[in-house]
Amino acid sequence: MTFMRAALFSLIIFAGSLPVSAVKADNTAKTAQTQFSEPNKGQGAELNSIIMQIAAKFNEQEDMAGSAAIDGEEPEMFVESNIFVCPDGRYESGCDKEVVERAVSLDSAALEKMGTECLFRTKASCLVVASGQINLTITGSTFRWQHMVLQPKDGPLAEMMVLFENGAAPSLLTAIQVDGFFDAPHAPRDGDGIGIIHIPASNGGLGTADHILYTNGKGWNYTTAYEIQLRADKMMPAGFTLASPIHFNLRESSGFSMVRRDGDPGCCVTGGTVNMDFEIVGHDFKISNIGFNETKPVGETRYAPERNAR
Repeated sequence: MTFMRAALFSLIIFAGSLPVSAVKADNTAKTAQTQFSEPNKGQGAELNSIIMQIAAKFNEQEDMAGSAAIDGEEPEMFVESNIFVCPDGRYESGCDKEVVERAVSLDSAALEKMGTECLFRTKASCLVVASGQINLTITGSTFRWQHMVLQPKDGPLAEMMVLFENGAAPSLLTAIQVDGFFDAPHAPRDGDGIGIIHIPASNGGLGTADHILYTNGKGWNYTTAYEIQLRADKMMPAGFTLASPIHFNLRESSGFSMVRRDGDPGCCVTGGTVNMDFEIVGHDFKISNIGFNETKPVGETRYAPERNAR
């Protein structure tokens, strides 16, 4: 998690409550640094114990973060199963993806109001940001999606995307959450025996959290930007890794990313760029080729305007 979330949690504990009467979507990534000290003698032992437990949890998750960095902060890499808001309305209260999926209502009454009412049944405050429809010729079916903002009772905002195949018996394809933001799903490819639905997303640290669903007409499979980055890193020369985010152009079956050199500071990447070509083989979304263009510093770094100018 980002340090901001730890700070929010400590404020919530001290304040005792968090208003949830109004939900406001804030798609601007925020970063902050909060240091946790040992409990003070003047404070209640129980209160301080809770704060220290939260700090330990968030520090542990920071240690598991990926290598991408924006402006000095090391943002975590998004894992597909991350769940932030549970049906009980609480923040990270222990539910998993299956529990969240079961809490998505796709009955006729819910679908009639999906433009204004959340499909996700939760005690958290929920606001529908947008909803839409995608038609695919390869499957001859219609897909509908709903984008929501969730305000849990005891934590920061999260966003959620639900995508399902519409029909006599609607079928849920995915229900995913991020602590950053989503863009509208779209179908960049629908022909030549291949169908792709792309859900662009970023997590709170500006790392890529995109989901890519694809089919050859015989069932659906999916991959994530996280999985693609792991595969691409294995194809890179020693000492170089991809720096999230990955920019996808799935209409052309390609992607682009900056490259991190081992030892690069958190604020900056100096390794160069990499272009990736993708292909779908059977049920596998593969990286068929990568083109790495290494950047080699030459001469003195100059700034405009000069930093020392008066």
